Amino acid sequence: MASTTHPLISAPMAALSRYIAGALKRRLPLDVAEKGKHLILDTLAALMKAHRIVAADIAKLVVRVDPRSASIVNNRPMPDINMQHMLAVMLLDGTATFHAAHDVKRMRDPRVVAIKQRIELAAMPALTDARPRRQGIVEITTHDGRTLTHRTYAVRGTADNPMSRQEVEDKARDLLAPVLGAKRTQALIETIWNIERLRNARELRPLLRA
Repeated sequence: MASTTHPLISAPMAALSRYIAGALKRRLPLDVAEKGKHLILDTLAALMKAHRIVAADIAKLVVRVDPRSASIVNNRPMPDINMQHMLAVMLLDGTATFHAAHDVKRMRDPRVVAIKQRIELAAMPALTDARPRRQGIVEITTHDGRTLTHRTYAVRGTADNPMSRQEVEDKARDLLAPVLGAKRTQALIETIWNIERLRNARELRPLLRA
């Protein structure tokens, strides 16, 4: 039987992902939920930056993605893969962090719920065959009557739209610092950037201990 492992995910990680998905009784493709979420957050970020949009400006926000992605991220019970929730959080915070994406209590925050009620997720079949894959559109109607639209053609962090070195470092720091501490995180980042100078991989061990 042919392998169904995603080409960018190692066999052990694919097995672990399937185990977790089975344990939680939810069917999530290995790569769709995260990339679909990042795609739309990037799209909203572009509109927020270009037009200085904040949560109070939003009368209505419509997200358009392909039907498969829509079915995965539509009002899920987990905050990190609930598209409407993450967009509401980003509008309120001005950004989306790892901590915010996993803050279950915030799903009941009245401010988040109020913004979320203005957000609509719409499946757009025409995006199914779009290339590059996983394109998305965000349409905002503001309280002052403006209609703002942005379409993202390539997810940030893919070969078609790579992250900068600083963006990779900032993302690593956001994920690692709460566990390793700021000082050790910085040391680890600097070591990884200069890994060709490492005499032995065992030298990484002290930096990886929580």
